[in-house]
Amino acid sequence: MLEARDAADLLAARHADPFAVLGLHADADGRLWLRTLLPGAEQVSVIDAATWTKITDIPTGGGPRRTRVDSNTNKLYVNNSTGNSVTVINMATNAVITTIALPASSQPWNLGINTATNRLYVALR
Repeated sequence: MLEARDAADLLAARHADPFAVLGLHADADGRLWLRTLLPGAEQVSVIDAATWTKITDIPTGGGPRRTRVDSNTNKLYVNNSTGNSVTVINMATNAVITTIALPASSQPWNLGINTATNRLYVALR
């Protein structure tokens, strides 16, 4: 369970160690989507924003780094920096839709999304 003070500090951008828990995105159902930066991490966690309890973990590729939400399609995109991929998650079902493979050693660094054109842009390191 995420401590309420940690959650409040993260949401207010005043957390002392934001790299411990990053990538918060709220959805219309009151759930928070959370990517944690832990050595060997290969998942994102869904957190209930009302109770601060974990609903589930969703597997991703190695080293989930950044997340972006497409509110038009209700999809979460996760770049996997050591897995050289982007995981696409259906936020309504908590299911992985697909994993997009990127060139070997590309180390995806950041994501941008254009919701008008439904295009995802991936910056490689």
